[in-house]
Amino acid sequence: MSTVIEVESLDRVGLLYEITRALFVTGLSISSAIVATYGELAVDVFYVRDGFGHKVIHPERLAAIEERLMKLWKASCP
Repeated sequence: MSTVIEVESLDRVGLLYEITRALFVTGLSISSAIVATYGELAVDVFYVRDGFGHKVIHPERLAAIEERLMKLWKASCP
């Protein structure tokens, strides 16, 4: 079982790298991903696991992952 993370954003050069890097830095491994672009919109779904290969279920850990991704998103907004 994996934790599912869906990211929707305006597409830009380097977006996929920045998202996957943020997931890696938080100690997650990507077991599978679906990456799609619809015009200017990027919709990426990641199936991730923690360092032990388990689904992330702890609310504080999930909040930390979300916070990291939101910081990434806010930094890219003009």
